Amino acid sequence: MDAAHEHTLVTEQLQNICSALPWCHGLGARFSDLRKDALADLYAALEGLSLRFCELLPIAKGPTTKNSLGIALARYLFDHPDRCNATLAGLNQCASTPELHSFLAN
Repeated sequence: MDAAHEHTLVTEQLQNICSALPWCHGLGARFSDLRKDALADLYAALEGLSLRFCELLPIAKGPTTKNSLGIALARYLFDHPDRCNATLAGLNQCASTPELHSFLAN
């Protein structure tokens, strides 16, 4: 699978998780155990996919920066799933900016 196709798939999976988060957060007290387990599973998936998303973007230097960005992205999307599409689009836009590439290369 080429990187562009994988990037598209990872983006779609992140969007699907963000769509599921409000539903899980909305589970009532009666389903607290299910809610806790579902949110933990979704966060784990969100973190893994966020790390991969950042690995596929040419905007960060080295694995440490990409890992930090991926973890921060996962936390942000978990707390703000309603901003998922705009956030991912913004990161993609930054990745396609030639000025950013030259700035990060220095």
